[in-house]
Amino acid sequence: MSDTSRRSSLDDGLKDTIEHVEATDIDALDTIEQTRCSNFAWLVSITAAVGGFLFGYDIGIISAILVYLGNDLGSIINSNEKELITSITSGGAFVGSVVAGLCADRYGRKMGIYNGCVLFIIGAIIQVTSYTLAQMTVGRLVMGLGVGSAAIIVPLYITEVAPAKYRGRMISLDNLSITGGQLISYAIDAMFSACGLMAPIAVGTIIAGTNFAFTWINLLLVDRVGRRSILMHTLWVMAASLLCAAICFHWVPLNHELELTASSGDWAAYAVLACMVVYVPFYSVGAGNIAWMSSEFFPLEVRAVGTMFLTMSCWGANVIVASTFLTQMESTTPSGTFGFYAGVCFFGWIGVYFCYPEVNGMTLEDIRQVFQHGFGVKYARELQKEWKAGQMENAGIRNQV
Repeated sequence: MSDTSRRSSLDDGLKDTIEHVEATDIDALDTIEQTRCSNFAWLVSITAAVGGFLFGYDIGIISAILVYLGNDLGSIINSNEKELITSITSGGAFVGSVVAGLCADRYGRKMGIYNGCVLFIIGAIIQVTSYTLAQMTVGRLVMGLGVGSAAIIVPLYITEVAPAKYRGRMISLDNLSITGGQLISYAIDAMFSACGLMAPIAVGTIIAGTNFAFTWINLLLVDRVGRRSILMHTLWVMAASLLCAAICFHWVPLNHELELTASSGDWAAYAVLACMVVYVPFYSVGAGNIAWMSSEFFPLEVRAVGTMFLTMSCWGANVIVASTFLTQMESTTPSGTFGFYAGVCFFGWIGVYFCYPEVNGMTLEDIRQVFQHGFGVKYARELQKEWKAGQMENAGIRNQV
């Protein structure tokens, strides 16, 4: 075959390819996002969420251990040392999320999960063998590095393997694992104190159980109701319940060391517990879970780094709260502390109203377009209307056929 004939044949093939592409319905290429999710995709998400279970178990178990630690670390630990043991994990998680985020693109998502598991094991061994405050602190720090790695990599990995239609529910599996780990840790503590459940553990078990149950509800609702809608209906209730707790604390007889000085305020103490039982479900359905779904906001080229900053902001806030909460309770009274956090929730609700777009059901490529229009709240609302109108039109055509 001559060069002229070969060139003519290539031109004809290229022309046929161009005509085929032009005749293709581009919108049909997104139909894969509407297909039924395979069992393998669910299995991958559940397996990755094991990291969330370890994360939640660690948080729950240390809260109970501090209640009856006694002098097992050589002496009775004070409130500042308790804050250190609690907050050092959040600090380690902050660092771990930075390292995992910077390495996720270079070494892959699975490597980050492997590293998190190794750090969990090492941290657990150090803590189990601790007989001093310093050793316990080191163990908590190493565990925190694993927590930070899991906190960024697991939701990031699930975001990328999940189709748009099921993405919220699949990410909620990680959050469900976290709250499940917390619940199991408290249940184990209750079993070990079988001769009489200690009051702090009982309260912790109630809260952990409520958290787990309503995280499951989030999993069922998030892809049906939408992220923004859930946040708008939950954040204001969180603010109201914390404000109610702040008011009730006024009648709880506590001294400067946060110890009860009389039994006359029993009704107020039960009212505070009731406020927490109201707060926790709305937190679990809303901000506690949906915050970790924000990985879907970031385009592929910066998704790992963006999720890193997301995790840093969450753990940075945790470090601040864990390291200052008891001191703030003593300095500004419980009423002042809970009133402050009620204000934080309220302004969070305002921020969601103006800045948080609804991306429920959108592909990751569609979400990229949303943020080309500022915060994209109005643009996302219009996209949702068009998408729902298209679904109704398609449903009508199918019914006619």
